[in-house]
Amino acid sequence: LRETVARGEPVSTALAATELFPSEHLQLLAIAERSGHLDTMLLDLADFTEELIGLRRTLLSGLALPAVYLVITAFVAPLPSLLAGGSTAAYAKASVGFLVVVGLVVGGGIAAFRRAPGAWLDRLLRPLPLLGATWVELDYWRLTRNLAMLSRTSVGVIESVRLCAETCGSPRVATALRQAADRAEADGVPLSPLLRGSGEFPLEMIALWQTGEYSGNLDDTFRRLAKLFGERCQNRLRELARWTPRIAYLIVVLYMAFQILRLAGSYLHSFDGL
Repeated sequence: LRETVARGEPVSTALAATELFPSEHLQLLAIAERSGHLDTMLLDLADFTEELIGLRRTLLSGLALPAVYLVITAFVAPLPSLLAGGSTAAYAKASVGFLVVVGLVVGGGIAAFRRAPGAWLDRLLRPLPLLGATWVELDYWRLTRNLAMLSRTSVGVIESVRLCAETCGSPRVATALRQAADRAEADGVPLSPLLRGSGEFPLEMIALWQTGEYSGNLDDTFRRLAKLFGERCQNRLRELARWTPRIAYLIVVLYMAFQILRLAGSYLHSFDGL
């Protein structure tokens, strides 16, 4: 990175060459370099990344204990069969096989989630009670956070909205942003009524946005909205962290029941032989 910058390349170009940084961050850095606000944007992106790490930790912290229970269950549930005269190979196959299946399902689900098109994920996640609301509010948080960062540059609000549309996970939200930006630019009208008409954004966001437009203080409004939706995302993920272990516990219970029924079936089969 140092060598690339020493050759006169922009910082955003040097970071892009490493293939380690998100494209939306590189795009924001490139804009900040052109407007002379690179230092401010770097600080904003550092704060943004710390917030993302905090959100991930909130979710993952709720999975630690269930993961331990799953591992313990995998080795305890087949133990009666081993003590009843089963083979060590069958015990290892049952215990390790269960963990392999769970790992493949979880890993495959994560890989599919990362590679799935945004439109498919949006249709899948939106109807779900808690996950759907979290999915949408993550978009609102990302949108307002990026707008708050872009407000420190020389990019206008309409162009900022277009740029933020590229980072949205939901195609419906992205389309609403692009259409509102195009109409606001063509008709010379404020963005907030157009965003309200799309029906894709919460009323409190529109109300604060409209207040910021009338007062001429949109940059402060975007920072307040980013803080609001950041806190909401934290609360949503804490709720997910409370519910996700219950799903893991359900898997544990079902697996234990399966092993019990399997052991009982083997005993009944032996009695039939007598």
